[in-house]
Amino acid sequence: GDGTAWLPIRDCADGHQGGVISTNTGITWTEFDVTPSSSQQIGADPSIALDSDSTAYYCYVNNEPEPPDYAPEGHLHVAVSTDHGVTWIRDTDVGLSHGIRNAAEPEAVGGSSNRAACGFLGTDQVGDYQAPDFKGVWYAFIATTYDGGVTWTTVNATPNDPVQRHTGIWQQGGGQPQRNLLDFNEITIDDQGRVHGALGVRDNG
Repeated sequence: GDGTAWLPIRDCADGHQGGVISTNTGITWTEFDVTPSSSQQIGADPSIALDSDSTAYYCYVNNEPEPPDYAPEGHLHVAVSTDHGVTWIRDTDVGLSHGIRNAAEPEAVGGSSNRAACGFLGTDQVGDYQAPDFKGVWYAFIATTYDGGVTWTTVNATPNDPVQRHTGIWQQGGGQPQRNLLDFNEITIDDQGRVHGALGVRDNG
């Protein structure tokens, strides 16, 4: 990177997702919006990755536009900026190829020029995933790009071993019975360019 500092924010004042950026080691900060993103009222925090050219990859859960009587959906998107967040391009639903209707806990990492990855949890079930009767089965997915976000390849990293069945993803803290540790996740790239993801999971018994 070029020393620029980024702080992603899930819920900006205008209903978009975005954040703040400093190009002078934190002396001043400038707000940015990721359009046309939409914030979930209660959802996962976004994650930003930078490749070696300082291209930014904003990995976030978008509140999908649905009629009021439809079950909510949050799709995993990645948007790209090559100008320090002034404009965002190539916004892509990277879970679409796997039918992901609800996503959570995105983690992004950048690599060499034009390369980045975003790890996330996803399920093909719609609805309020924090509700005790939610029936979704959750898997870990990793989306990668090798062309600056023009195209993405998404794989199910745990196809034979779901990371969570039904409820268990809780975004509000406290001592809810269905609260798990699925937000204790990380993704990184080793010196050979291989992506590694780690998940924090608690067995609720």
